[in-house]
Amino acid sequence: MVLKKCLSCKNMFEMTKSRCDPCRIKHNDHQKTWHKTEKGQAAMTRGNHSEKGRERSKRFWKSDKGKKKNRAEGAKIAKKRHSKSEKGVASRKRKNRQLDVKILKAVNQLLCGEKKYLSIVDQTCFKTGTAREVKEHFQRTLVGTGWTMDDRGTKWCIEHAIARCWYDHSDPEDVLRCWSHENMYAGDKDAGTAKGVRILDSECIRAGANNWPKAWNGEMPSEEERQKMYDAKLGHNVAANSLE
Repeated sequence: MVLKKCLSCKNMFEMTKSRCDPCRIKHNDHQKTWHKTEKGQAAMTRGNHSEKGRERSKRFWKSDKGKKKNRAEGAKIAKKRHSKSEKGVASRKRKNRQLDVKILKAVNQLLCGEKKYLSIVDQTCFKTGTAREVKEHFQRTLVGTGWTMDDRGTKWCIEHAIARCWYDHSDPEDVLRCWSHENMYAGDKDAGTAKGVRILDSECIRAGANNWPKAWNGEMPSEEERQKMYDAKLGHNVAANSLE
């Protein structure tokens, strides 16, 4: 470590940077504030268009960090372009016509207070289809978690012990099994994303055999059968998170 003088406080420190840690934090905060001003914006534009700025930009986009950001931005642009295309619009319409998507949307609307009653929810365990009934169920599943109803969407979300995609939503009995009290609870948002559509023994036990998909014929699929189900549903060997 080299003994250097801080550019701001002028004190000597053993450091590799031009400013000590406290001064660097203050300087960075000041720079962020200044860059938002009209003069700051103009200065950044001049700097970016200068010879040094262009060279700096080239170095960044050739770096691993720059390549990663470029791929991420490219993916966002492609997704946005697809969503506006005819195929994207048609895809959204098909998805919105799916009963499970409609029910999930309705339950969320009841939970957040957008609606007081939705008839489509009558097809589930919520026979009255009211916001009160839906909220009471999820409040019961929140006991012991430390979360509140206000944490929905940030800390917890509507979780299915057995993913919706394994049920036949053209069969009223399967719909009722999928959207049963035992198969629905307030689950950790990150854990739910990580689980995706994977079939876990502990979650199957939680749902109860009476609420397993009819196609299972009262038996949990073996590991080999589960992998074949993942392959058929997702087109590859890893259980993705996109279907739940």
